[in-house]
Amino acid sequence: MKPYKEAKTRLLLAALPDDAKSIAEFLELQGVRGARGEAASCALAVYLKRNGVPRIEVSQHHGVWPAHGNNWEVGRSWQVPLSPACKDFVERFDDGQYPRLVKGW
Repeated sequence: MKPYKEAKTRLLLAALPDDAKSIAEFLELQGVRGARGEAASCALAVYLKRNGVPRIEVSQHHGVWPAHGNNWEVGRSWQVPLSPACKDFVERFDDGQYPRLVKGW
C-alpha cells in the first residue's frame, strides 16, 4: 500500500493550482472543510483523504506522511514534501485566512 499512497499523494498535490489563493478557491469548490492547526484534518488532509489517500497527516514543514498518532518519526515510512504554494496555503489556512474552508463555517 505504501507505494500506492505515496504515488497517489504526489498526483493529487501536483493537480493543485500554483498559488495559495487558487488552492483555497479550488478546495472551496470541492466542498472541502477542515480544522485549523490539525495535521490529520486540515483542509489539505481532507482533500487527500476524500480522493483516496486515507490515514495521512499534513504539515507545512514535513509535508504529507502516514498517520501514526502523535509521533511523526514513527509514521515516516514515506513522506511527500509540499510545493511552495501548498506550504503557503497551509500556513495561511492555519492562520485563519480562509474561513470558508474551516469546518463549521
